[in-house]
Amino acid sequence: MIRPTSIAVLAIAALVAAGCGSDDSDGGDTTSTTASATPTVITKATASSDLTDALGDTAATLTDAGCTFGTFEEEEAKHVDEGDDLESKTFPPTSGRHYGDWAPFGLYTEPIDDGFAVHNLEHGGVVVWLGSEVDDATTEAIADLLDDDEKWLVVPRPDLDGLYSAAWATGLSCPPAALTKLGPDDTAAALDAWYDVVESTGSEAEKDVPAYAGAMKEPTPERDISTEAPF
Repeated sequence: MIRPTSIAVLAIAALVAAGCGSDDSDGGDTTSTTASATPTVITKATASSDLTDALGDTAATLTDAGCTFGTFEEEEAKHVDEGDDLESKTFPPTSGRHYGDWAPFGLYTEPIDDGFAVHNLEHGGVVVWLGSEVDDATTEAIADLLDDDEKWLVVPRPDLDGLYSAAWATGLSCPPAALTKLGPDDTAAALDAWYDVVESTGSEAEKDVPAYAGAMKEPTPERDISTEAPF
C-alpha cells in the first residue's frame, strides 16, 4: 500500500480544481473523447445484474449514495495514429479506437489523452478519472489504493466535476453529491471493491497482457506501478 506525499496530493488537487466542471448527471450520448475543459454529459450505462451481484453490498452503497454503474456495447478495439479522431460512442470512453501506445499504470498529476487510457482499458486496466470537484481527502484515499504491478490509472480530468471509473465497456459514475455522501474512506473502499470485480475485463485478446512500462512518454506518472517488460 503506498502513501503518496502531500506534495503529490496537492498537485493533483490543484490540477483538478483548476478545470472547468460539467454536469455529471447521467444521460445523453456524445462523440467527444478528449480530456478538454468543455462540459460534456456522461453517457448512461446499461444496468447489469451480473455486475450488481458481483459487487455485493458495494452495489447498494454506491447506488444509495447516488452513483450509477453498468455496461456499454463493446466498440471495436482498433489502433489509430495519435491525434486521429477516436470516435467513441460514450463519454468518457470505455472501449473502441485507441492509440498504439498506452500510459504506464499509476498516479498522475496531469491529464492524459483518452487514446492512451483506452489502450490501458483494453489490457484489463481500471481508469479512475478525478473531476474538478473531487476533494483532497478523497484524492488521497484513492491514491492509497495503488499497489505495484496493479492496473490502476488514476488521472485528473478537467471536463468532469465528479469521479468516473472505467473498465473495458464498463463504467462507474459518482457525481460530487454522491462523493460527499460517501466520504473519502467509503469512496475508496467502494472503488477497491469495484476494481476487484472489473479488473482484467479488457478485450478478449489483450485483457491478460500487461501494459508494460515505458510506452507513453509524456506526461510521466507521479507514481508508476506498471509492470516491467520481461526482457
